[in-house]
Amino acid sequence: MLRFILLVLAVIPAVVTIGYTDYDNDFLDPTYILSGDFDTSTTGAQQSIIEWADTLAAQGPWCEHAFLTRNRTRVLYEERCAD
Repeated sequence: MLRFILLVLAVIPAVVTIGYTDYDNDFLDPTYILSGDFDTSTTGAQQSIIEWADTLAAQGPWCEHAFLTRNRTRVLYEERCAD
C-alpha cells in the first residue's frame, strides 16, 4: 500500500506539469510602441490586429464611464450603457 501511495505521489506532479507552458514576461518600452518604427514584415499582423479590434468594438454594447477626479483619485460617477 505504501508503494502505491509513493508511486501516485511521484506520478501526479509529472502529469500535472505536462500541459503547463511558462512564457517569459517581455515588456516593450512604450517609446518603441509610440514611435511606430516597425519592421515591414509585421504589416500583415498589424492589419489583422486592427481588423479584429474593429470587429470586436462593433459587437458592443459597451458602456461609457464618466470619471471625476478627487484628491488625485479617479471616481466613477456616471455609467451609461447602450442597449
